[in-house]
Amino acid sequence: MTILSAVAYRNGEPTAWITEQIDDRVLKLPAGVEFETTAISARVVTVTEESVVIESGDQLLKMDIGQSFADAVVTSGP
Repeated sequence: MTILSAVAYRNGEPTAWITEQIDDRVLKLPAGVEFETTAISARVVTVTEESVVIESGDQLLKMDIGQSFADAVVTSGP
């Protein structure tokens, strides 16, 4: 399972911590970065203190801390 495990600040900017639990890998991603996991290929659109919005294909998906990518909510904007 791949989840948004945390949001932390690096150099004053929020960074999404995306954890792939199957191989215990953590991606630390600021807004604007493209990434690929076993669950999804996407780009980080926005990161707030409690959530992240990613763009995958033509969909925007919002996840709160602790939520898996499978349970992400389709949204209309960041």
